Amino acid sequence: MLTPDEIKNAPHFSKIVMLHFRAADGPAPESSQIEYDGQADTAGIQRYLESLGYHETEDPVMGKMWVKGDSDKGAFITQTGESTKLTFIE
Repeated sequence: MLTPDEIKNAPHFSKIVMLHFRAADGPAPESSQIEYDGQADTAGIQRYLESLGYHETEDPVMGKMWVKGDSDKGAFITQTGESTKLTFIE
């Protein structure tokens, strides 16, 4: 019920999925994240972000990220050998 729609409707690429949430605290933004076990289909995640109205951009500090129109919403896709994460910040 409290899960943001962007996370709730995200594609599931693995059987094990973890959800993370961090409330805004001082200068740190609110963030929500879906973590897929293993190497998820990043092209599929990118298509999902595009369907939500996000577009890819390059941030001088954060690197490659996705932003939604002129809003304060952003998203990052990160991969390690053990997991793939889709993180939304606001």
